[in-house]
Amino acid sequence: MLARVRRLPVGGTFAAAFAVTAAVAVALGSAPRSLRAAPSSTVSLSAGTVSSTASATGNGVADVDPEVLGPGEDGMPVAPMPETAAPAMVSPSGPGGGQPSEADAPRGDVTAATRGGAVEWVGYIRILAEAVENDAASTFVGRNDGFRLASARLGARVRYGALYGYVSIDGAVGEREGFNASNATLALEPRDVQLGYEFAQYASLTLGRFRAPYDLGEVVDTELRTFIDAPLESRGVEATLGYQMKGLSQGRQLGVMLHRERVGLSEDGFDVGYALALTNGRTEGLAFNDNDRLAGFARATVHYGSFVSLNVAGFTDTRTVGELPNLFDERVRGFEGSLSAEAFGLAFEGQILFQRTDFLTSGRPKVDALGLHAQCAYRFGNWLFAYRYAWLDPNTTNVEGEASERDAVSEHTLGVVYWPIADGPLKFAMNGTIAKESPGRRLDNNRITLLSQILF
Repeated sequence: MLARVRRLPVGGTFAAAFAVTAAVAVALGSAPRSLRAAPSSTVSLSAGTVSSTASATGNGVADVDPEVLGPGEDGMPVAPMPETAAPAMVSPSGPGGGQPSEADAPRGDVTAATRGGAVEWVGYIRILAEAVENDAASTFVGRNDGFRLASARLGARVRYGALYGYVSIDGAVGEREGFNASNATLALEPRDVQLGYEFAQYASLTLGRFRAPYDLGEVVDTELRTFIDAPLESRGVEATLGYQMKGLSQGRQLGVMLHRERVGLSEDGFDVGYALALTNGRTEGLAFNDNDRLAGFARATVHYGSFVSLNVAGFTDTRTVGELPNLFDERVRGFEGSLSAEAFGLAFEGQILFQRTDFLTSGRPKVDALGLHAQCAYRFGNWLFAYRYAWLDPNTTNVEGEASERDAVSEHTLGVVYWPIADGPLKFAMNGTIAKESPGRRLDNNRITLLSQILF
């Protein structure tokens, strides 16, 4: 069912954002060729000596994980290449595979000798300008239009032969004081802390803090997304955009993971990937586990060349909520099914997430949540045009246990992406979203979002 179309108020803030973005795009579009590749700083460590070099970025998207120094096609460790070319779309056969991207860093041009090592600094900046329709009955929806920092990521990779590590921090993490709070405080937080080892062509082991091997919205790199934000079922709804609602993504996990995005059975035919992880579960940034039980994740992927990737994944996590002495155990289990396909400039992506929560201590009725999205995109030169439909219901039953969409939310999003320099690290995007809540909970909250992003 199509959502109603409402008129968006576009004030001075949004107009200024659009003007600034357009001006920068025009200026960079005529930039000299020397600006078409952003150098990445590399420090090589070998035999007790330290040397510094600058390497120009390459073209295209490497077939390895951008966050963890993954294996090459021959099974030996290689360094990832920087994401400088304008991708045709969110890579359906890369991050959607068995080995998730462990952080949001662009690819760097670093090669390490077997007995030596290399350190590489990577990161990106994402700045948004957003205008949200003001809802007359709400005090927190559409009241904070303007600019905001979406990401200020800085990371460092190090490797010694088959041993690798990655650390990243972000200086644009928004911390809200309460539910439906209309604003947030910027904070500097660690994002990824990983130590890993390449055992063979078929297995890599990562220990530390990494992304859960679950949900395309979490696995696909932030800077490589077709749309500015993750799908609705993954991210949920922020307070300024509607009634605040948690998504079904499991976020970053602290634990250990055995994984491989592709085991290398074939380059052009069928290949497989997998990930198995034991973690503390979704502890929301806590330093310790919330109880003495571990969460388990499993993910399997079937690839056909670079054209199609089919993923299935699941997890189980027993969580403890509340404050001493009033602690309550909840068992959360989830399932993901997703498909990505790309050919002739067209790309398609679809996903369904199901999650069940059993309240072990209180004995409350179980809660089933369901979410999905489907999107398509077409690349033409330096431009990309896309459409996405997404739907999320955090509780598919009512108090009597009957099927209900009382809390369901849906979104229709049109997106445009432009890379002013074909081989450069800079891109601009604009998304227009029509949001729709269930009857009785309707809001005026359509929005337009602009993005400026640069990789380094």
